[in-house]
Amino acid sequence: MTEYGDVTVGFRVTITVSVRAETLTFYADLVLMGKDRAEVIANFFGVGQPFDPALQESLLAKLGSRLDAV
Repeated sequence: MTEYGDVTVGFRVTITVSVRAETLTFYADLVLMGKDRAEVIANFFGVGQPFDPALQESLLAKLGSRLDAV
């Protein structure tokens, strides 16, 4: 993950739920970025597969460039 601002932290949470014969996997990517007193939090969710990595990186780049401009 590319770093933006003074701090960039990312977490992925994966939860698998089984009910009867069905199993679903939920993905949540949580990204926190900060610079001086500004903070940005981005959440990306997917069911069955993680959120599209290319789109996620593109969106984070837009948020990060705005944060770096502060």
